[in-house]
Amino acid sequence: MGSARVLKPHLPAVPSNGRSLRQPARRARVVIAEDHPIMCEGLLDLLEQEPAVEVVGCAGSAHEVEHLMRTREPHLLVLDLTLGSDDGAELARRLLVDWPDLRVVVLSMHDELLYGDRLLAMGAFAYVTKDRTQWEFLKALRSALDGRVYLTDAQRERRNAQPAGDCAVAPERLLSPRELAVLRLLAAGKTAAGIASELAVAPKTVYSHRRNIGSKLRISSGREMIRYAVLWARRAR
Repeated sequence: MGSARVLKPHLPAVPSNGRSLRQPARRARVVIAEDHPIMCEGLLDLLEQEPAVEVVGCAGSAHEVEHLMRTREPHLLVLDLTLGSDDGAELARRLLVDWPDLRVVVLSMHDELLYGDRLLAMGAFAYVTKDRTQWEFLKALRSALDGRVYLTDAQRERRNAQPAGDCAVAPERLLSPRELAVLRLLAAGKTAAGIASELAVAPKTVYSHRRNIGSKLRISSGREMIRYAVLWARRAR
């Protein structure tokens, strides 16, 4: 793909199929990062049937993705890890530092054992391989739009095999930079409102980060998360 394709907005579709997907007040803006035009067109056709999203651009390189991030301000990025000669994993790392509220759904040909856990640890909301069904990809996308990390059965089994809540698995290996910042502030005794003020984000964004931390570390309650954060902070001194 020679240049980023910017798609013009159109009137919101009116759902007629009884889907239970929650409708946002405004449709979520989505950018597709895929260097094969035929794949990008297929994803565009698929996502045009989703009433909650609006695809605002297709990009075939890291430069094009970053341009669309600045000009189209998407809520969600569908990311292929192979973008010509560009490293999609490194691109995801940079984007999640610069746009910590961005929801990334990775759609890749690479086996999830090679990259899945690493991308989820960076802060991606889902890692789906291209041999999966359209239905599973859409489940992952809807989960990300709802602020929930999506795990395949294999990813969930590996996650469940890890010890929970005792710092046995270093959070630096599992959490994104923004999630680590939230964990540090929890350890310092900050409330959700205090964390939001400190990080200059909305309180609902803090709650979203806390849900993701709980999912990644297998922590089920707020009290347990605070205890974990305090113990982790003490060990890190």
